[in-house]
Amino acid sequence: MVALLSNINIDPIKGYFKEETYFAGFNQYTLELLDEESMLYSEKITTVILFIDGEEFLKDRVYEQLQNEEILTTANERITALLKVIEKYISSRKDVLFFINSIVLPVHSVTAFLTQNNTSFLDIESSINNRIKEMCKRSKNFLMIDWQTIVKNHGYSRLHDDKFWYLGRIKLNNKGLLLLTEGYCDLLNAYRGETKKVLVLDLDNTLWGGVIGEDGPAAIKLSEEGKGKIFRDFQKIIKLLKQVGIILCINSKNNKEDVNSVFKNHPMMILKSKDFVIKKINWNDKVVNMQEIANELNLGLGSFVFIDDNPTEREYVKKSLPAVVVPEFPQDITTLKVWFFESIIYKYFAKTYLVKEDLLKTNYYKNKLQRDAFSTQISFDEFIKNIEIKLKIYTNPKQYIQRISQLTQKTNQFNFTTKRYSELDIARYLEEKDCKIFALEYEDKFGQEGLTGVAILKVNFAKGESCLDTFLLSCRIIGKNVEQAFFYEILKRLKREKVRFIEINFSPTKKMT
Repeated sequence: MVALLSNINIDPIKGYFKEETYFAGFNQYTLELLDEESMLYSEKITTVILFIDGEEFLKDRVYEQLQNEEILTTANERITALLKVIEKYISSRKDVLFFINSIVLPVHSVTAFLTQNNTSFLDIESSINNRIKEMCKRSKNFLMIDWQTIVKNHGYSRLHDDKFWYLGRIKLNNKGLLLLTEGYCDLLNAYRGETKKVLVLDLDNTLWGGVIGEDGPAAIKLSEEGKGKIFRDFQKIIKLLKQVGIILCINSKNNKEDVNSVFKNHPMMILKSKDFVIKKINWNDKVVNMQEIANELNLGLGSFVFIDDNPTEREYVKKSLPAVVVPEFPQDITTLKVWFFESIIYKYFAKTYLVKEDLLKTNYYKNKLQRDAFSTQISFDEFIKNIEIKLKIYTNPKQYIQRISQLTQKTNQFNFTTKRYSELDIARYLEEKDCKIFALEYEDKFGQEGLTGVAILKVNFAKGESCLDTFLLSCRIIGKNVEQAFFYEILKRLKREKVRFIEINFSPTKKMT
């Protein structure tokens, strides 16, 4: 259940939230957080959302002249007091995820055009939000939604309505409530790891303007001016996605030689051929190409987002492969950048943290493809002998909490129970004496693969018994006898601690039945 608190009336948000919700009384958030008898301390509450309206947070002080430094002092005192209350709550409820928003202030100063002010609204916002960010760094279960950026992108006056405020203390209009709810849902999905792994792209009129086969490689629209700049900026954002661990692939009906010429010779190309793990550039059916990409990566189609400007191709892929996300492409190409951020990145590729494995994801999958190609040339036994596998196994490694959580959330292959665990869950397990977590690091002659295996066991040391709660391996290392080696090493380590019996739980998923 999600608890919603605020210093304004946000009850209408109920119409946008899919999860069961609890609404605290209007402006009662401090009392609710401090009262251990309140609903916030119930085991039903898994997530707490506190929305703070900046104007109400400072109240009449926002109408004072900004030369008065006391306004900044007041702001700092109030946010310090609030964060102390929140910190007390999340320390006692370590299993609860707590969301707050970055603070936004309206400009009320009658000296809005005076540039000599000692203190500005931006100074106050920055000071408050920096305090919130500092606490986010200290607390794993405390996250901030970037409401400030959302408001800047859409405009303060377009998301607020004074009529609703004076009539019912509802400050946000329907658009504001919708964007706020979407922001919370996107952040929650990112925290839970419910995001996509692969971005598959068409080429003509998607990565550049025009059609290579008709205009020629030199005449496509890709430049620092006009329409060409739109596509060049689009490529810059896609490049950033690749750098944070999103796998890029191409699925395009085109002549391969023409495309290679663009990648190699066009001076305005931001993306290079090496940025893409798999390139299906041919005249084959795009559905067939997509299935081949999934098979080669050994990933389910539910991990894919496909971007194509052609409505016919989009509809065909959408109907043939319903697991693939196929968003509508903007008709107005000037909105491409904003559309990609708000409708694609925030919804499907947002992350709340990065681990080492994310930064090297493209290399990891390229290594996998090289291994797969090598495995077809010799027998399995020769393959295992020749790739020089090295395994490193950690017991209860606190330094890898984020990566272990990430693996449980995203890995389906060789996953006995498909249980999904947050950072908070893993941190709690590591503190329990009857729990053992093993993590596996893989390397061979093709390269390092990072942390790619996890096992979680509940152990009764007194009886010498254990139960295997979770056992999973990344798809990149499946099929190399690693699972046997990992499990054997776990048995050895448990045996040294007098554990003689292991019960293995197995929960079939819909894909297995």
